[in-house]
Amino acid sequence: MNDTGVRQKYRFPPSFEEFPKKAIEQSIPQSFEQQVRLRPDRRAVKFRGRWVTYEELNKAANRLARTLLQSNPRQGMPIAILVEQGITLIVAILAVLKAGLSYAPVDRRQPKAFLAKTFADLQPDAIIADLHNFDTAEALAHGSCPVFNPEADMINLCGENLELPISSDAAAYIFYTSGSTGEPKGVIDSHRNVLHNVMRYTNSLGFSPEDRMSLVQHSSFSGTVSTLFGALLNGAAVFPFDLERDGLNTMAAWAQRERITIFHSVPSIFRQLAANHESFPELRLIRLEGDKATTRDIKIFQEAFTDSCILVNGLGATECGLLRQFFIDKDISLAGSGVPVGYCVEGMAVQVEDAFGNEVPAGTIGEIVVRSPYLALGYWQKPELTAAKFEQERSSVRTYRTGDMGAMSPDGCLEHLGRIDFRTKIRGNNVDMAGVEQVILEFEPVEDALVHTYIDRAGEQHLIAYLVLKDGVEPMVSDIRKYLEVRLSSQMIPSAYVFLEQLPLTTDGKVDRHGLPHPIVGARPFLRTQYVAPETPMESMLAGLWAEGLELELKHIGVLDSFFDLGGESLRATKVVARVNKRLGIEIPVSVLFEHRTIRSLIAYLDDSSVSGTDRLARASERAAKQRALLARLTQEN
Repeated sequence: MNDTGVRQKYRFPPSFEEFPKKAIEQSIPQSFEQQVRLRPDRRAVKFRGRWVTYEELNKAANRLARTLLQSNPRQGMPIAILVEQGITLIVAILAVLKAGLSYAPVDRRQPKAFLAKTFADLQPDAIIADLHNFDTAEALAHGSCPVFNPEADMINLCGENLELPISSDAAAYIFYTSGSTGEPKGVIDSHRNVLHNVMRYTNSLGFSPEDRMSLVQHSSFSGTVSTLFGALLNGAAVFPFDLERDGLNTMAAWAQRERITIFHSVPSIFRQLAANHESFPELRLIRLEGDKATTRDIKIFQEAFTDSCILVNGLGATECGLLRQFFIDKDISLAGSGVPVGYCVEGMAVQVEDAFGNEVPAGTIGEIVVRSPYLALGYWQKPELTAAKFEQERSSVRTYRTGDMGAMSPDGCLEHLGRIDFRTKIRGNNVDMAGVEQVILEFEPVEDALVHTYIDRAGEQHLIAYLVLKDGVEPMVSDIRKYLEVRLSSQMIPSAYVFLEQLPLTTDGKVDRHGLPHPIVGARPFLRTQYVAPETPMESMLAGLWAEGLELELKHIGVLDSFFDLGGESLRATKVVARVNKRLGIEIPVSVLFEHRTIRSLIAYLDDSSVSGTDRLARASERAAKQRALLARLTQEN
């Protein structure tokens, strides 16, 4: 499967101008100011009905930059930004860069503890905060640095360019991520690397002055960099949208009204765009990055958007920017459940390696590793982490180990298979949770799915599946298990299932694995079989053993329920069968429970056996006595 045909059919706008390689050897403000000189009266940003031109945006940023410099900030120290989505936010970002400083966008929606850790690590020289965030900024600063209000009247300050000498090697920003650990770490990147990333997007996707680009995610999400600077460094217009205040349900009408031509988001936000059944005749390009796309997303795209619209599924990271792209149109057909992240982009060499740093053969799963002169500078205040993740190879090329799994096709198409952190061991077997998710997503009633781990009261680790079902579908564990049992090995089948209205999302719109609810211990799962209470002493005894082994309340164990639908798996089956054998004085193997999964079926098996449990025990004792006697006789003879 490749996207060559789609790429060949994809046409750039007539006004497209190539972003030249030499243009990366300058600062971001220099590149922006070139666009201001070329297009001073062209509209640059529109937010809630208000337009600003390139000239107006430039002068506002120059005034705020002069205000910042009045506080004599230390070179190399960052400026934190707590500003809501909109024009003022863009002014603040440009102002910090024009002042020769680096900016660090902070999302006040993050938990207070995470915000406090972020500021303790960042130690900013100043904070830019609008009125909505001013009190929060002052509380975080604790008097350690000044807080500037970008909405204050600065009309008396000079609006001309500052003409400061800013190296392309200088730090441009620090973006904080939490990763799988939940601990904040700041990724530092330079002006040159940002400009090279803009060049990769511009020249591969045809950004042009005629484009109207969506900016729907918060500035603290690093993916917004390619949209913001991809627009402003190409003479295009950028359209911020406030997801928190305006809501996802208004986004589609907004995109239609503003005649957006390039829409960029994570897949979960894109689904909301398509769900409103609006038509988007101006939309020529949809960019999906930042989270896993599924074949269901491709189906949504192919059904909801015009024939002239192209979807590009990409792979990037805060530490390296854009790495791969896969082009999709109405006619392309994908095999399997995964969506490739595609083929190489200029200046970013990618290969899949094993744990020893050796490239693995095509089709083999390994870690995605990047080699390039344009990788992030490292992690703010964390030299050990920087050394662990980034390795210098030769004069300008470094290596970044992404921590993501992937597999490369023979023709160089990359499939992204999730984080290495999403691999776990279940009963000693390696399990790729992303792979389990892919299989679950192929089940027609499932709209969305996520697989995680949980620890039971016995300290054993199990898989749990969080499922979002399509409208009108009954949540039946029996059905999903029946589907999975013929497609997955036993250790890969989740033991518990939680049905949700939607998967929890982070403030950036990514799936939030840390926000998943724990399974309700003791609750009866949704089963196709009706509950039938135990009636005989034997049924009651077995139900009690099952309840103990499955960590369910006794009242939820029905005699017609499958042990495995109730949350059983091989380890629990082994423990329960051992208890049954001990209680009844018998020696049935674990395989019996896999064949006779309900209490009534198990009792029928025991009743049909030719020898009762007591007789079996007596015969076993008799055989043991005879063996002891024979051994004693042989010993005497010798």
